[in-house]
Amino acid sequence: MSALRRTSVAIAAVLALSCGGAYLTAPTDSTITLSANPSFVAAHGGTSDITAFVIEPAGTYAPDGTVVRWTTDLGTIDPETRTRNGVATARFVSDSRSGNANIRAFSGSTVGTPNPVVITVGNVNVRAIRLRAVPARITNSNTTHVIATVVDGNGNPVADVPVTFFVVEDPRTDFLESAGHPVFTNNNGEAEDLLRTVRNTVGVITVKASVPTAGGIITSGGLAIPVL
Repeated sequence: MSALRRTSVAIAAVLALSCGGAYLTAPTDSTITLSANPSFVAAHGGTSDITAFVIEPAGTYAPDGTVVRWTTDLGTIDPETRTRNGVATARFVSDSRSGNANIRAFSGSTVGTPNPVVITVGNVNVRAIRLRAVPARITNSNTTHVIATVVDGNGNPVADVPVTFFVVEDPRTDFLESAGHPVFTNNNGEAEDLLRTVRNTVGVITVKASVPTAGGIITSGGLAIPVL
């Protein structure tokens, strides 16, 4: 093979590799519209599908394989995905932190709108903790179940929230089974702990509960449980 022929073959191979590895991105003045489903997830391993609708300036869908890049400032998301019928989808996963995840999408010079799409993660929605005891008083059993219901600003229960129960009066004689470890709320927004007492006199046990949120710790009012 002549030197000229070898050079031509090498150039052709390089061009083929370059074309095969090139990214296809949305042309200038395209639009990317973002949506999230769902827009609220639990703090521990919650997932949401983020969708980007990519439309070219002519109003047509972006070609299949158009690359969309993704970023988030909380949790994790696929770094890039590709369109099919003008749609690219990425999976967002929470990482135990609570707050608002601001998710952005880019393709070429085009930025997704609204920018960013916001996912509410974990305890940021918590507004109040409601305590009750079942039974409402302690008698011969020396125990009762303390239940915390965690709700958002609309009074709806919030699931998968770590609740810490603690005895205000008197921790020398009254104990919670959780021993200071968090108890997570169920789908009804409820976390339950068992209260025991070793006192042999009539009195009152006061219990509280707290929940960490993105804005700080929320603590319930005290629940007074009579001991008869």
